[in-house]
Amino acid sequence: MDMSPASLPLPLETPQRRPRPPLALDTLFPFQKKILRTLFAGRHSQIVFSAPRGNSKSYLAARAVSDVIWPGSPHFAENQDCVLLAANLNQARIVFAFLRTWLEGTGEYAWQDSANVVGVRHKETNVRCRVISSDGKGAFGLGARERIVVADEPGAWLPRKGQLMRDALETSLGKPGANLVILWIGTIAPAERGWWPDLVRGGSQGRTAVFAWIGNREKWRQRRELWRVNPLLKHFEESRVELLDKLERAKKDETRRGAFLSYRLNVPTADETELLLTPAQATALVDRERGEREGKPIVGIDLGANRAWSAACAIWPSGLVDALAVAPGLPDIAAQEERDSAPEGTYQALVDGGKLIVAEGLHVPPVAMLVAAIREHWGEPESITCDRFRISEIADAAPDWSPEARTTRWSESGYDIRALREQCSDGPFSIEPAAIPLVAESLAVARVQNDDAGGVRLKKAGTANKGRDDVAAALVLAAGAFKRDGDGGSLTVCIPGSEVVEI
Repeated sequence: MDMSPASLPLPLETPQRRPRPPLALDTLFPFQKKILRTLFAGRHSQIVFSAPRGNSKSYLAARAVSDVIWPGSPHFAENQDCVLLAANLNQARIVFAFLRTWLEGTGEYAWQDSANVVGVRHKETNVRCRVISSDGKGAFGLGARERIVVADEPGAWLPRKGQLMRDALETSLGKPGANLVILWIGTIAPAERGWWPDLVRGGSQGRTAVFAWIGNREKWRQRRELWRVNPLLKHFEESRVELLDKLERAKKDETRRGAFLSYRLNVPTADETELLLTPAQATALVDRERGEREGKPIVGIDLGANRAWSAACAIWPSGLVDALAVAPGLPDIAAQEERDSAPEGTYQALVDGGKLIVAEGLHVPPVAMLVAAIREHWGEPESITCDRFRISEIADAAPDWSPEARTTRWSESGYDIRALREQCSDGPFSIEPAAIPLVAESLAVARVQNDDAGGVRLKKAGTANKGRDDVAAALVLAAGAFKRDGDGGSLTVCIPGSEVVEI
């Protein structure tokens, strides 16, 4: 069944003081009616609704807004506005698409939809809905005229600014004489920790009412669990077929598993702000048509310390990505799986697939073994990039190579990570099928650190080496070198009074 805005008319459930638009029909489901009754009952200051994607959250948000700004609604009151709070204007436009379908034909509204402003105002009464972003600035001053705030997908708000917005809204709730009510609506993901997941999982208490459908991580393969947290599936056959297809894909492809759990079962697997690649970027890397292995590859190398793996990633001019790693032989692979809390057989499968090489009888993999593997599998590289602290070890193992040193400071690391994300999202990066399990294993544990200025760098696992992020680190180095090569290489800049700097 079509769930586009044009196909879903504004539902009715209460008598109107004047007729609604001609498309108004009663299509509310029982859970939607209950949430809206709770929203306008006056007994709660916060209503929380969290569910997987595809459960008409945007539709419900639009209905709540319409009940405030349509004069025929029993919840309409002059001098009481509505605020739609979204991460960005594009997200807000999803809700506004429903509103325009329902109300634009009446001729009673003035609409704003520009690059910087989205909103709607009822001409006769001046009651309006305005959109503000989640940076926290627009929330101060709320509560005097606003009836409700619809906070759409709070999990997608930037962590620091999202907290500022949350604090500002809580302050607005406490204003004397204000009757402001907040409707929080969205999936828990991409947040995994913080105030938003805590609000959802905290359940109903005091003046907060929570409606949440959250899957069981251990039962994610079961169709019955999928049905439980996606109750609209029984009403929409197309959605049901699509979701079952995504379930089967997630069972076969671990790169899709995180996105499926987060967005189809409402069980976040990690905070996307801390992931090296989002599930969407990782999926694009896997799904894109594979490039050709022509010419010489650009190679990034990350040498593990102590008992960690050493890894290399190669990227050919077509954007084809391949990966290799060398693991210690002592302790054996089974013991390493147990130590790292990896599922039994995970590392052995990488060995059997030829992408993980074991340094038999050794606690520390020799650099020469990784160099030999690179030459055997990929030939002579076009360039080699590695951490500047380990460059001498590469030079000793391969005297004929001229490796480029790269640091882990914010500027260089940020450039390399952004290059990887950009080329996974929009191309040309594609991945050799045999390398998918190795890269996926590393991406699953790779985490990044963000600063307030927008910088980002890899957050290494530390001396315990329980996270196999070495392949991901090599991929970041190779991606940065690939982009610099495509942009014409490094740029030499001379700043007056300073030394010459290569960017």
